[in-house]
Amino acid sequence: MIEDNDNFKVIAKGFPKIASELKTLWGTLKFNIYLDELEQDKTGAHRAGFPQDVLSALLEIGQEHDRLFPQLKPKDDWIS
Repeated sequence: MIEDNDNFKVIAKGFPKIASELKTLWGTLKFNIYLDELEQDKTGAHRAGFPQDVLSALLEIGQEHDRLFPQLKPKDDWIS
């Protein structure tokens, strides 16, 4: 379960709403889409970004999701 994941706990501690959304989307196609939206600011607003520990946790939980659900991993258009 995602709640037992150490990276999830780091995210939940600082950003409970994001953690809640990650929990809802875990194991779905929309999980990676949501992570991409978190990692790339498309609003044009100035933002401080995530603290390093949270950013690392987001990246690692995305990698874990890809390992556990390889069929949901987005295809990389740069790799032929």
